[in-house]
Amino acid sequence: ALKGERFDGNKFVDKALEKGASCAVCREFQMPLEDYPVALVDDELKALGEFASWYKRFLAYQVLAITGSCGKTTTKELIYSVVSQAFSAGATKGNLNNLIGLPLTMLSMAPGVEWAILEMGTNIPGEIERLCQIARPKIGVLTCVRPVHLEGLGSLENIGYEKGFLLQSLPEDGCAIVNVDDELVVKNIERTRARDVWGFGFGTTALEDVRLDHLVKVVEWQEGEGGLEVELDADGQVVKVDSRLRGRANVANIAAAYAAGMALGISHDLISLGIEACLPPKGRMNMERLAGWVIIDDSYNANPASMEAALEFFKGFTPALGKNLILGDMLELGQEAERYHLELGKKAASSGASVMVVVGSMAEVISRGAQEAGFPAGRIWKFASAQEAAEFLRQEDGIFFNGTRRVVLLKGSRGVRLEEVAEAVKDRLREGL
Repeated sequence: ALKGERFDGNKFVDKALEKGASCAVCREFQMPLEDYPVALVDDELKALGEFASWYKRFLAYQVLAITGSCGKTTTKELIYSVVSQAFSAGATKGNLNNLIGLPLTMLSMAPGVEWAILEMGTNIPGEIERLCQIARPKIGVLTCVRPVHLEGLGSLENIGYEKGFLLQSLPEDGCAIVNVDDELVVKNIERTRARDVWGFGFGTTALEDVRLDHLVKVVEWQEGEGGLEVELDADGQVVKVDSRLRGRANVANIAAAYAAGMALGISHDLISLGIEACLPPKGRMNMERLAGWVIIDDSYNANPASMEAALEFFKGFTPALGKNLILGDMLELGQEAERYHLELGKKAASSGASVMVVVGSMAEVISRGAQEAGFPAGRIWKFASAQEAAEFLRQEDGIFFNGTRRVVLLKGSRGVRLEEVAEAVKDRLREGL
């Protein structure tokens, strides 16, 4: 019976029992306890975590946990696909990665599951530590530390420290898998007791004094017609893998998944098969071709680092296609929000776009940054909401939709709901403009 901002589940316990709930876990109950299946607790949220932890022990499955500022969900999908080639596995669905979602995910595991691939998110101090107390991971993957959730965590160093609790929680017979290109990630290696430390990445950081037992390093990569083609040095063995994912950021995610597979003793053939089988999660670099246009929907979430990666990918498209940008707010940046959105506008101005649509409370700031970098004010449209932007694009004729084939990138935080704008653009293209 959890208490939220607007509702208190304790007020609905009697109705839940009347409708057939087998038991209620609650803080208060007005009816005679001997007549009802009720467990009284001091803290329902903590109790939810304890039940999930007990269930994990009961089913005797192991946990591979993933945290980081960017790339958690895609890396989770890649690792789940790899692990599923050799073990019975389950994984986080959607964004169930917090103090409510993670226990629910653990409780959803079926008997026979050997590995649960769990995503861990946080926006407040202490959350990763508590998630680790619940899940007791044996393997931990730390993707990167970037300026995300600054509103709750305050600074980049605080974010790194919070994420590092995953490595700190690992047992001695566990395994840490870390991004060697991220100095704040590397700094956290000293916090782990795990006997095996795997590194992954492009190898841009000096690693002489870093404790690493194994390394999966990107040798080279390129964008193919169907996605990424990646060559890796997998702990001394050169391997080539194909993926339907796109963008440089996903090259690192693929290296992380390869390291995870090797840490679990999975063969190179099965690891490659798992990576090839993984589809892009919805709203994360999903590429669709319609009427000669290319729509890149990366609207699931955004922060300064992922924005930069998406713009870099967008920049690489052939000049034969015109380029339209649709950008939304990056949420939870706290006092640094205006600075980061101003920088976003400046970076967007140099992306090769000819038209820019900006959405959200920071639309004016993004626009100002773009104009300061030389982008024409007359080619920027600003909207307070995705609904307003979608309504405009359903009718616009002459600049955004001018008959020229275009590549369109949509990128913003989930709360901005740019998927509504994506659908408006796709509808126009399906209708033949």
